[in-house]
Formats: sequence, structure tokens, C-alpha cells
Amino acid sequence: MILDKVEPLRQEVLLLEEELFESKNKRIAIEGMIKDLQDNIEFYKDSYSGTIRDAENIKSEMLTVETKVNTSVGLLENLTGERSRWESNVKQFRQQRANLIGDVLLGSAFISYCGVYDSKDKYLLERLWKAKLRDSGIEFDNSITSLGRISVSTQQLDWERNGLPNDESFFENAAIIDMQNRYSYIIDPSGTTVDFLKNHISSNQLVISSFLDKGFIRQLENCIRFGGTILILDGEYFDPIISRLLNREIERNGGRELVYIGENQIDLSPDFNLFIHTKDPSISIPSFIGCRMDILNFTFSMT
Repeated sequence: MILDKVEPLRQEVLLLEEELFESKNKRIAIEGMIKDLQDNIEFYKDSYSGTIRDAENIKSEMLTVETKVNTSVGLLENLTGERSRWESNVKQFRQQRANLIGDVLLGSAFISYCGVYDSKDKYLLERLWKAKLRDSGIEFDNSITSLGRISVSTQQLDWERNGLPNDESFFENAAIIDMQNRYSYIIDPSGTTVDFLKNHISSNQLVISSFLDKGFIRQLENCIRFGGTILILDGEYFDPIISRLLNREIERNGGRELVYIGENQIDLSPDFNLFIHTKDPSISIPSFIGCRMDILNFTFSMT
């Protein structure tokens, strides 16, 4: 009777043991699966991190490449603009070279002959010269003014700061003065150029004298010897004692250059310069002076 009662329980225990064994096997299998999944998760985490790093690197490289591309595009655009500018400059330089002879002839003629004339006569002379150049087949730039051929804007500003009136004819004469090709004879009824020269030439180099001064010869000799600039007033009272100086009758002795002032032989400094000034607008300048000096007329014109 006990066996009959225990047998079902024993059978149930066996069944439960079998179920326990199966559960253990399932648990082992599930634990193995979980381990595999955890390994896969770690692998994918590492892969994801690597992918994120690669993506960031790619973004950084893209920004670098984009910057380089933009820089290259900008450079190409600038080079395109430069090319256009260079082509324009080359074309301009070729035209300037073609006009060079004519422009030089006009500028040289203006400097040599036009200082004595007023604006109207200068214009007539230039028109005549241009007609001669056209007849000879010599090109020139007709858009450039006479002042533009012989000076630049910075010089003009400097002259105006030093007291020269803003007058084109005055600026033209100032340009001739600055070139110092020859000594200058200035016709200036207003006396404007005296103050201008005081400001324009260093005060320790400019000596103002007059043909009527008793010490004129001594001042002239000192300027010739030491390289100063002398402004001689009252030019209508011209003293022939400076004729040899105007003629450039220079004697050379070794490395010295000598010039006679009257009976005295004076060392001629290469820095010496001379201006003769008169306020008489009706003065008749002798030809032997006119051909040896730049005659500059600073008379105001109403036209």
C-alpha cells in the first residue's frame, strides 16, 4: 500500500528531474546565447565607435577640402581678373610705346619753348606741333595734357602747399623749374614765385640777392663755390658779369670745374642753380639770354 502511494510520487519526481535537466540544458543554451549576444553587442559598439570616428574624420576632411576648393575658386577668379588686368596693361603699354616718340617730342618741345608764353599761345603752339606729328605719321597720346606729360599729381600738391597758385600755367612753369635743365629767367609781376621758391627750396640753400645789391658778386661767388641756389631780383638791370656763367664757359682742371665771374675764376659746384627774377611783364629779354635760359612767364592770364 505504501509503494502504491509512493510510486506516483516517485514517478512525479523522475518527471520533475527530467524537466529540471531539460531546464538546465535550456538555461545553459540561453546563457550561451546571451554571451554570444553580449559579445556581438560589444563588437557592434566598437564598430559603431569606429564608424563615428570615421564619420567625424570624413566631415573634417570635407571641411578642409571645401576650404581648399573655395580658396582655389577664389584664386581662379582673382587670376581671371588679373589676367584681364594684365591684358589691359599690356594693351596700354603697347599703346604707350607706340606713342612714346610723339609724347617725348611734345614734352621736350613744351619744356624748351613754351615757358615764356601764356596759355593761349601755348595751346596754339601745341596744336601746330601735333599737326606736324600727324603729317609725319608719328603717334602721340592726345588725351594727355602738357602738364600731365611733364609732372605728376604729387608734385602739383607739393607746389600748391609751398604757396604756388592753383593755376595750370604756373604748374607747368614749376615743372620746368624742377627739371633744372638750364638756369631760369622768371617774369613774375605779382612776386608770387619769390615766396614759392623760399618754401620750395631749402632755406639754407636759397640766397636772395639783386643786381642792384652791393654784395651781389660776393653772394653769387659763394653760391657757385659751395653749391647754393641764388635768386637774383631786378632782372631788368641785368649785369653782363654773369654772361660766361650763362654760356657755360667752364674750364676743367683735373677734377675741378672753373668758371669766370668777371676776372675771378671760381670753382663751380654741381649743385649750383640760378634764377633771375623780374616783375616787369613788358620786359624785352635779349636773345643771348633767351637762348641760354628757360624763360618762364608767371603772369596771370584772364583766359
